[in-house]
Amino acid sequence: MTWVYVLLSMMTIASTWCLAAGFAIARRNQHK
Repeated sequence: MTWVYVLLSMMTIASTWCLAAGFAIARRNQHK
């Protein structure tokens, strides 16, 4: 089942991207 691995990797990448974006926004808000 290759689609399971693809779905898992996509979810991991998406969660990592969201975490990085949230961290950047938090840092930007902290600077103000």
